[in-house]
Amino acid sequence: MIFTINKYTLEYGIRDIINVIEQINNIDELKCIKITAKDSGITLTSTDLDITSCVNLEAQISTHGEVLVGGKILFDIIKKLNSDSIHFIKSDNDLLEIRSNKSRYKIKCLDSAGSEYFEIEDVDFDKTIQLQGCELATLLNNAKISIGNQGASYATGGVFLQLITNGEAKEVRVVSTNVPVAE
Repeated sequence: MIFTINKYTLEYGIRDIINVIEQINNIDELKCIKITAKDSGITLTSTDLDITSCVNLEAQISTHGEVLVGGKILFDIIKKLNSDSIHFIKSDNDLLEIRSNKSRYKIKCLDSAGSEYFEIEDVDFDKTIQLQGCELATLLNNAKISIGNQGASYATGGVFLQLITNGEAKEVRVVSTNVPVAE
């Protein structure tokens, strides 16, 4: 895998997905960002098995490939680089080399081919709606008062969002509860 990308594009892309990664974890793959280089760009993916976050970024791809690399160390290195352009090379010995001007870093990485890294499944959504951020925040704020925080069940620790369509009319229903659900 070989590609070149703008530093600021990559930094903002990592910033968008880094918060999903939990640093204290027994599964090495869950501390990583998956970098997939193909076609005209790269895809960065991170997960904690509950939430998966992806971002697609434009890059100049020389060789396709994918790799898992420690998210925190990658982000720290990218923030320190001074050049606008960063060159990545994945070697056969599980090292990811990062080059920028005179700077050279080599990071130990995991081969993503045999990992248990979880991807976002392709889903064909038959219903969509556009909401402003403030509208979604209002819906969630009205429902959060009854969200349970005991951690006993996923069913009591979140919000159920349902999109209801009736012809051209669309409605979003938000439901939360703190009553344990029988399993």
